[in-house]
Amino acid sequence: MGLPLFSERRMTIRKSLTGLLPGRLQNTDGQDIECRPVNVSKHGIGLMSHSQIEAHTTLILTIQDKTIELKVAWVQPGFGKRDLFRYGLVATDHNVDIEQLFLESGCLK
Repeated sequence: MGLPLFSERRMTIRKSLTGLLPGRLQNTDGQDIECRPVNVSKHGIGLMSHSQIEAHTTLILTIQDKTIELKVAWVQPGFGKRDLFRYGLVATDHNVDIEQLFLESGCLK
């Protein structure tokens, strides 16, 4: 019996980050989400966090005086690390270029 095939659903290439978030990530109640960004694309961010966040939750990223609404697209355990989760966030406004904002902030590798 073989493993099921993985279906790649990414629409754009992900770029590696320095691990710094050039802004604030908060839930809709204004509470900060402590996290480490892993990669970025034009419309999304991959990150790791100890916070448990449900899929489809709305988060707010404030970067360079811009407020960007993000939805949690997927959640995975953090590769065997205790109490660590990996998240995929997608911008709800597809006119926002998140990758460019990270580039301008010096956070791309």
